[in-house]
Amino acid sequence: MSPRKSGPRTHKIPRRDILVLLAEAGPIRMSELAKRLGVTRQAMFYRLEQMERRGIVSRTRGDKTIREADLWRLRGVTSQSNHPEA
Repeated sequence: MSPRKSGPRTHKIPRRDILVLLAEAGPIRMSELAKRLGVTRQAMFYRLEQMERRGIVSRTRGDKTIREADLWRLRGVTSQSNHPEA
């Protein structure tokens, strides 16, 4: 029996780092998250999908054929900025 193939090692991407970036940046593309955290786009996509299945984040589909066009955000956050003006 051959070993089971799995996706990238997403445990190397701390969930809290993704949450902080999403809270600060608002809706953001997966490729930008990957760039800011210094990980591959593939690893970031797998991690975001895990978080989406758990109801932590949501995405707005940009282009049906290009997943890089999707915008990711914290689930339940509707405004671009979480910091009201003083």
